[in-house]
Amino acid sequence: ISQAITHDRQTSVTEGTIKNLSFESTPSSETVATPATISINQFFALANISVPNLLSHTLENSFMAGLFGETSGAVTPFVILKVSDKDIAVAGMLDLENYLPSLFEKVFGSTPETTGAPKTKFRTVVINGHDVRIIEGKSSTTAYAFANPQSIVVTQSKSALEKLLILAEKK
Repeated sequence: ISQAITHDRQTSVTEGTIKNLSFESTPSSETVATPATISINQFFALANISVPNLLSHTLENSFMAGLFGETSGAVTPFVILKVSDKDIAVAGMLDLENYLPSLFEKVFGSTPETTGAPKTKFRTVVINGHDVRIIEGKSSTTAYAFANPQSIVVTQSKSALEKLLILAEKK
C-alpha cells in the first residue's frame, strides 16, 4: 500500500485538485471475488492506531482518503471522517491527537518531525471560521477541524485544510 501511495504522491496532482485513494480488502473466500471497501476502523488498524472508544462509537464506516494538489506543487495527504455525534467526536479526537502524525507516516509515507525540540502540543486556531486543532513543526504540520457536524477533515497543511474545509462543509 505504501509503495502505491508513494507513487501517487510523486505523480502530479494538479493544484486545487483531489486524488481519491480507495482502500479495499480482498475477500478470503474464493466464492466472493469482489473486493470490499474497508471501514474507517480497519483504516486505523492498517496504521496500527487504536481509536479511542469515544471516537470509535461515533465513527461512521465511510471515509475519504486522498491527496490534495497544493499551489507550491506539493501533494498533501488528507482523510475525511464521518461521525454521527459531534460532541462525542470532539472528545474522541482530543484523545486521538497524539497519534495523528503517525497516521500520515504509516499510511501515506509522510515523515513527521520527531527530532529536535521537545514534543509540541496541538493548539487551537481559527481558519475560515472553523476551530482548527493544529500542531506545527519546522517541516511538518498536522491539523484537523470539523467542516460540519458530521465531517472531520484531517490533513498535513494549513492551506490544504482551508480548501478541503470549504469542499467538505457542503457535503
